[in-house]
Amino acid sequence: TKSLAVFMIQLPEILKQMEADMILLAGDRGEQLIGAITGAYMYIPTAHIQAGEVSVNIDGGTRHAISKFAHIHFASNKDALNRVLKMGEEKFRVHNVGAPMLDELVANFKTPEEKVYKKFNLDKKKPVMLFVYHSVTEEIADLPRHMDEILLAVKTFPHQIVIILNNSDAGSRVIREKIINHKTSAMSIYPNVPREDYVGLMNIADVIVGNSSCGIIDAPTFKLPAVNIGNRQKGRLRSTNVVDVGYETVAIKKAINRAISREFKAKVAKCKNPYGDGKSAKRIVDILESIPIDDKLLVK
Repeated sequence: TKSLAVFMIQLPEILKQMEADMILLAGDRGEQLIGAITGAYMYIPTAHIQAGEVSVNIDGGTRHAISKFAHIHFASNKDALNRVLKMGEEKFRVHNVGAPMLDELVANFKTPEEKVYKKFNLDKKKPVMLFVYHSVTEEIADLPRHMDEILLAVKTFPHQIVIILNNSDAGSRVIREKIINHKTSAMSIYPNVPREDYVGLMNIADVIVGNSSCGIIDAPTFKLPAVNIGNRQKGRLRSTNVVDVGYETVAIKKAINRAISREFKAKVAKCKNPYGDGKSAKRIVDILESIPIDDKLLVK
């Protein structure tokens, strides 16, 4: 909270020095909310990418608060677009453009398969599990138990497990400590990786496990089964690649077994990504370039 307050102190001066014509925000984090508030109070037109989606933790409230401050809303699908309209936003402000993060996936922006295996020291003959898990701030008291249940399930599988560490939300230290405590020789842990490497990992993985939005938004493009644990992505539009499960070890094992089964993989091979077709950036740029900056836009 303090870091966001410091950001708000600095941002107006930065925008003034830049002589910014517009603010473009993406997502549902606190930094974006500060950008939206600042833009609203400085009467700088503010556009918001991926408006109207659902997140159960604090990010959900943040995303919708941004929508009430922002002047232009870019939704990634009809479900999100309708949610923004139900919030009372005027139709001319809301555009269904898809999720721009998919553009690079469709354009093949990824580390080549051979390089991924080499870079992450993976054996081509063994299956790969990608694990990404972030804290749910409202459930922080249960986080140690949740992590034990999850990791006890994950490490029973014969996969090479590539773990990308979590964000810095409250509870992040607990997640990292639990991962270290449960680490096996089959696990490799990375604080973060370049985007193209991460996309390359999704391309070769047999399953992604955790609660990251990439299992919902990115994974369908790769026909990648995703086991989504807990409530962090509750209510978000899904494709047929997702298996939802709670926090119990036995249930998580069942969910992973289902996700890696031949029958489920055959089903996922036909799945479509409901978040776009890889042409979102052009749609967004065209709208930003052509929209009139006037009182109709700025006065809500």
